[in-house]
Amino acid sequence: MALSRPAHEPDQLPDLRAEVDGILRVTTLDPKAHRIAGTAQAHARILLARFTDEIARSPRLRHPGIVAMTAYDHEHQTEYAASVSAWLDAGGNAAKAAEQLTIHHNTLKYRLRRARELFTLDLDHPDDRLSLWLQLRASRDIPPQ
Repeated sequence: MALSRPAHEPDQLPDLRAEVDGILRVTTLDPKAHRIAGTAQAHARILLARFTDEIARSPRLRHPGIVAMTAYDHEHQTEYAASVSAWLDAGGNAAKAAEQLTIHHNTLKYRLRRARELFTLDLDHPDDRLSLWLQLRASRDIPPQ
């Protein structure tokens, strides 16, 4: 069940309907989601879903390094995207990311170094990390180019 903000005027109804649709879109796909949710409980997932829609509509917005990395992983059976994603999910904590991936932390550090070199990823700049993380999170829902 999705809860919207209250409406005081009839012209607000289309926006509130879109709000409810967004909440239902993300909560019905997530078995761990609240059974009754409002925008506050689903905000991050709604934002990510809209970002995914936009990047799917506009492939030119995709970071060329992410496109190249996911294609390389697919072709060579490597795990660069999973490694970068796990590291970003862990807030840059290599030990935690390596544990999540069940690999040695030196293996993860090697993969991150190679990902930087091969795919021109800037993992040091906060804006680039955010962009890369969003695209990696969204990439499972975006058809390959």
